[in-house]
Amino acid sequence: MVDVDEIDKKILMELRKNGRITFTDLSKKLGLSVASIKNRVDKLERLGAIKGYSALVEPAFLEEYLQALIELELLSDDPRAERILQEIGKLENVLG
Repeated sequence: MVDVDEIDKKILMELRKNGRITFTDLSKKLGLSVASIKNRVDKLERLGAIKGYSALVEPAFLEEYLQALIELELLSDDPRAERILQEIGKLENVLG
């Protein structure tokens, strides 16, 4: 495992719960200085432990009700295969 200690793990857990938590609030929760928190978060970003920050958005607000990744395997010698692929390709919101 990469060079992370228990404090780093606590920082990661807090960020996982709330990616918008401030360094000041993290420092109060963990009893460290703001500078120490900033240095540790910078290190965790460099190591790849923190891959980015994002918002959890309610899909209905984007009119997205279902997302799925589906892998479909068809026998190439099945005469219906090409027609099936063409029909799937005509569907709205189907990518790929």
